[in-house]
Amino acid sequence: MPTCIPGLSDYSLTRKCLYELEQLGFMLSGNILDILDLHLKRENAILCNDISRYAGRGVKVFGWPITSRVHTVAAGET
Repeated sequence: MPTCIPGLSDYSLTRKCLYELEQLGFMLSGNILDILDLHLKRENAILCNDISRYAGRGVKVFGWPITSRVHTVAAGET
């Protein structure tokens, strides 16, 4: 079991994950969605269930890619 050094506080989950990502290239203590979930209210994030209310407006999207597909628009562009 890890021991704590007296007088030193532990890093926040966000800081710990960002340091891990910087040093290791991946996060051990959590994932990016855990970090972003801590800041949803501050970042004006919306839930995917509410996205239809934002039709015609620009929104930022974050999440885990689980599949992909190519869409073709009317002009024939992908």
